[in-house]
Amino acid sequence: MRVLVVTPDYPPPAGGIQTVVQNLEEGLENLGHTPIIVQLDPQAYSSTLADAIPTRRTLDAIKMRSPHFFRYFNTVYRRTSDAIEEHDPDIVHAAHIRVWPALQAATDHGLSAVVTAHALELGNRQLASVAFEEATAIHAVSEFTGSVIERDHGIFPDEIIHPSIDVDSYAPSDDGLADDVNNVFTISRLVGRKNIDTIVDAWEQLDPESRGNRTLDIAGTGPEYDTLMAKTEDMASVRMLGRISESEKITRLQNADLFVLPAGGTNYDVEGFGIVYIEAQAAGTPVIGSSVGGAPEAVGDGGLLLNDETDSTELAVKIATLLSNSEKIEQYTAQAQRRVEAFNLNPIAAQYVDLYQRIL
Repeated sequence: MRVLVVTPDYPPPAGGIQTVVQNLEEGLENLGHTPIIVQLDPQAYSSTLADAIPTRRTLDAIKMRSPHFFRYFNTVYRRTSDAIEEHDPDIVHAAHIRVWPALQAATDHGLSAVVTAHALELGNRQLASVAFEEATAIHAVSEFTGSVIERDHGIFPDEIIHPSIDVDSYAPSDDGLADDVNNVFTISRLVGRKNIDTIVDAWEQLDPESRGNRTLDIAGTGPEYDTLMAKTEDMASVRMLGRISESEKITRLQNADLFVLPAGGTNYDVEGFGIVYIEAQAAGTPVIGSSVGGAPEAVGDGGLLLNDETDSTELAVKIATLLSNSEKIEQYTAQAQRRVEAFNLNPIAAQYVDLYQRIL
């Protein structure tokens, strides 16, 4: 099967959509299918003079209160049409509602098309509505995302397929950072809703016996970086790592005693799923997550959930509970190891293939 995947995001920049698309690409290849990737970044794309001519997509852009996007929408349509004519795919997959004209191009070429919904983008309800109307099938990355679509649009996605990871690449290893073995680790974009400051406050509340000689290692960059640097500059047991490579992230996940990310947010600005929780579990590390958005689906029985992701006292208690109880650590590690295989590249890609075949 030849699958044309149109996406606004693709590596090397890191991010959830990038991970979903790249892992779908690899999983399809592993199963003997042919993915064709077309990336069109709304902030950096090449258009033609013809793309500036008003089309039916111009009216849609006005309805979305985004008239300045009509040129981008025309470019997505043109590039998708060109790719269809060049590669003759069996199906088109729009990896984000922002590239909805790819669905329109598929229809105009007599092809079926799937659109993927994540979370934050659903706040533009008019954009989502247009994408869902154009799609042959709707895919959501979590039950949570599916519930948002059902609430806002009165329809439920045709399929819930969680993001995948390359489980083998995260497998626990004896190699690593010898001086970093005893630590609690977190990594994310440093924005307010991730509640990294709550982790720092919880760390301060831990009694010395629970903390031991461990450090709290915080990786990532973002608007909250300077604030967190100032907050932790006098805390010897907290280390701000800044941006780290993918390989270092894996090593640190493998060596951490615990992974913590109390991600919160409101409305649409939440974790649609939370791939990093699965990555930590695949590395053999128990996790503490939040009860917000799709995070509980990612954490499953491989860790603990917070009732209030902003409550540093609750988080401190849960950190202490795990760090002081080796049996609990072993229990959650074993449960995590049992569940992560379901998120591996090939099983998840096979679910996409099943969806494609159903609608062809």
